[in-house]
Amino acid sequence: MFEIEISDLVFGKLNALGFKPSDIPDHYSFSSSFKETLAHSAIDKQVNIISSSHIEIILSKSDYLNAIITDIHFGKVRVEKQIESIKGQLKRDDQVAWVLVSTYYACYFLCNEISKISGQFITNLSPDGLARLISFTKGSNTSLIDTTQASTFAVSVSLGENENEVRLNLKKTGAKPHKVAWTNIKGILAQIKVTENKRSAKELLDKIVSSNEQKWMLPSELRNEWNYSATHYYGETGCKRGKKFLYLMKNASSYNWARRIGIKPTDENQVCSLAYVYECLSSAHTRIIKRLDQV
Repeated sequence: MFEIEISDLVFGKLNALGFKPSDIPDHYSFSSSFKETLAHSAIDKQVNIISSSHIEIILSKSDYLNAIITDIHFGKVRVEKQIESIKGQLKRDDQVAWVLVSTYYACYFLCNEISKISGQFITNLSPDGLARLISFTKGSNTSLIDTTQASTFAVSVSLGENENEVRLNLKKTGAKPHKVAWTNIKGILAQIKVTENKRSAKELLDKIVSSNEQKWMLPSELRNEWNYSATHYYGETGCKRGKKFLYLMKNASSYNWARRIGIKPTDENQVCSLAYVYECLSSAHTRIIKRLDQV
């Protein structure tokens, strides 16, 4: 498919920040994660409060990359455990609704991991973490930030003005994290150029993860329908509608399904689309992790 193109794009963004082998930690500790790095007093940083919903952070490249690679390690472990769970469900022939929900969360985790490496992702900060972060601010405008409740921020990473520095823009978002995750993946897909023989496959994935696409359901919308709205999907109706989905998951054959000319978002295909998203993202993520392991 086009996991090579996704991997190349993501690694290109990482390399643009000056990524080098020494940025990979000798060992992994949660204290070196992205959230802990933001709040850790031993990590030099410049924190500027632009508004009540916008924080700018200047950080060394090495500290940022070390934190992101740490997050990617722990994220990889979470993804692997989720995939093991899905394989177990498929082997036991568990109810299709349970498999669908588990597959959705694997897709969501993969989505966030790929976005994080690309430098455009979301992060949730606890009241304590946010208070510790703004304590590094020099000035009297710390009162602009509400630290009484957890906050979700959209993070955008770019090169700083000085050598060996990066700029992090954290903008508070009221959008639901699951919806933002798919918006981030759509942004990555928009930057990828593929050959003609891969164009229809990329266009299909783009349609599935587009919140403004009126025909295909967002993966999160599909999960919500099956897990919350249509409780009868846990019975015979769901078994019938998800039969093809289970087949694609068991045989890793969603690419063949996606190649069909003029594929339409029927009830059955809506469910199958999640298998396709899963196979695309898991293949891309596997390739990214292999490249990191070979650095």
